[in-house]
Amino acid sequence: MHPIHFAIKTLTAAGISILLITPSYAATKPDSANSNSAQVVVENAKGTSQEEIATIDVLNEICPQILGQNNTKNFRKGYSNLLRELLPSIKNPVLSVQSMHTDPDYMNILANARTKAFAEKVEDNREVCLEVLHYPTPKK
Repeated sequence: MHPIHFAIKTLTAAGISILLITPSYAATKPDSANSNSAQVVVENAKGTSQEEIATIDVLNEICPQILGQNNTKNFRKGYSNLLRELLPSIKNPVLSVQSMHTDPDYMNILANARTKAFAEKVEDNREVCLEVLHYPTPKK
């Protein structure tokens, strides 16, 4: 297991705080014949929140540009590894997160996450992108 899980810097009313993403988070999906189009259902108490998913989703949007095209393939692999660790009960978490883009509530959360990411310094975003780039494959 990766000893240091990446930190995502987010703005709060009091200033900048660190949101730690750890592998103890879990999410489930509804029973469905088509798991590819199933929306991620978040467990309130100990699950990964939609805000956390949206923050990671924004990294998927901005990191390829920040890291450069030569790192895109490895970033996508790290991004997939991170989502598989955070959403272990979902067969294809990348596709499930993409399917959330049809939910207006999630899109509002995603827009907020984008605003926060763009408010950060490029170097701070680059550091987080590099951590995702090197995110290890989850152990089963």
